[in-house]
Amino acid sequence: MSDQVPDQLLDRLQETLAGLLQAMPNVRGVVIALSGGMDSMVLLDLCSRLQSEFPSFYPQLSWRVIHVNHGLHEDADHWQRHCLNACEQRSMSCQSFSLHLRNKLSSSSGEGLEAMARQARYQVIAENMQAHEVLLTAHHAQDQGETVLFRLLRGAGPRGLSGMQQAATVPGSPSYPLWRPLLGELPEDLRAYAASRASFGATSWTETRAGSGQMRWIEDSSNQDIAFSRNYLRHRVIPDIARRWPGWLSSVERSADICRDTEQLLQSLANQWLADCQGKQPGHLSVQGLLQHSQAERDVMLRQWLWLHCDQWAGQTVLEQLTSLLVAAEDRQPQLNWQNRVIRRYRDELLVTYKLPALSALPEGGYEWALAPASEPSRSSQPPQPQPPQPLVLPGNGRLLLEPVAQSGMRWPVAGGVVQVSYRQDGIKARLPGRPGKSLKQLWQEAGVPPWLRERSPLLYIGGELAWIAGIGVCDGFQAPAFEPGWLPRWEMPEE
Repeated sequence: MSDQVPDQLLDRLQETLAGLLQAMPNVRGVVIALSGGMDSMVLLDLCSRLQSEFPSFYPQLSWRVIHVNHGLHEDADHWQRHCLNACEQRSMSCQSFSLHLRNKLSSSSGEGLEAMARQARYQVIAENMQAHEVLLTAHHAQDQGETVLFRLLRGAGPRGLSGMQQAATVPGSPSYPLWRPLLGELPEDLRAYAASRASFGATSWTETRAGSGQMRWIEDSSNQDIAFSRNYLRHRVIPDIARRWPGWLSSVERSADICRDTEQLLQSLANQWLADCQGKQPGHLSVQGLLQHSQAERDVMLRQWLWLHCDQWAGQTVLEQLTSLLVAAEDRQPQLNWQNRVIRRYRDELLVTYKLPALSALPEGGYEWALAPASEPSRSSQPPQPQPPQPLVLPGNGRLLLEPVAQSGMRWPVAGGVVQVSYRQDGIKARLPGRPGKSLKQLWQEAGVPPWLRERSPLLYIGGELAWIAGIGVCDGFQAPAFEPGWLPRWEMPEE
């Protein structure tokens, strides 16, 4: 490698970060994800040099490091000390978090364990990031090539084959940006940089792996285990590809760029088609509108719709299940449980709801809800007004709130009076103002209250009589006098 590689790498990092910062000018802090391996150590060293050698480079930025000790490897505590020492030598602030996943994930193994560790790592990093900070990771060009090949072998489409994005968001925490400033760099250039940084970052721990006097880093022995699919690609497949096609990484990147453009076009088309298929409620889709499109167009639309509502990308199996749901008989109340959500079809519309928790059994007589004592009398002619009660928590079913309204509300018992809160029971009838009495089922059907909410919709009783129905309104005889203030109950449904 050329002697110019270290300086060239630093120059390219500076140029890349400048472009990313220009596109996102509200960034005020940088967090470096440090594992202690060669790639992340190179990123740490480059960022440290950027601070010290180019003090005019975005001087308002704060720089710090986060290391996550998963507790999965017998040497994990040594790695943690190595990272802390490396940051101290570079005057970089470093936080280290120990997760002790070995005990928590003892029933998992192999790639499942690796995936859960990755998820836990990003979660703890996001929990310790602050507003206007960005996370930097040390993914490079071969990581990108491995990702695209791995996804290709798993049958990914244009989105998956787009590979990793240089500017993305932290997995599971879309409010925090994630940048990969080394994504275009070759691994041999990173290794040449590490070799050139003689003695910098050396620690007393002899199990860090490097040549004599060179910048030291950690070699995780699990990276050699070809039982892991990524390792098998890296050690058994990619060397043969590289020998036969030396420029394979550039070719993969070109293909990823094409797939990225294709995916952007598909998303644009999907958003246009979705706008033409909107249901009566925001976020709902018309089933008949969807069925007017071809299967391929429908798949694109449904993927985009689920991404917008669930922040998850649906695979082919989910799309096939959704196709069955679209054509299922209406009286079957078809639904699909996916990613802690429930995708439902109701009244010719497709909608996404949260997976509701189990409804707790009612205590005998239901829950009680009482107004606070009235305020102190005033000199005005108006009688003292009772204070609204505290929100009533319904175990497993959200909570009830009571808000004052100027008119068109409901009357409430006098201060100290008690309201009973219950749920649906057989044979209940109600009469709305100016309308004949009907069963709860009829009222809910007319109001479009879906079946899965009827069993858990709160009912308010005053003096043993039904006074208010969630999703329906105030019953006859319990409305506040015309043009006088009243109360408006509101049910906040649970969300998991």
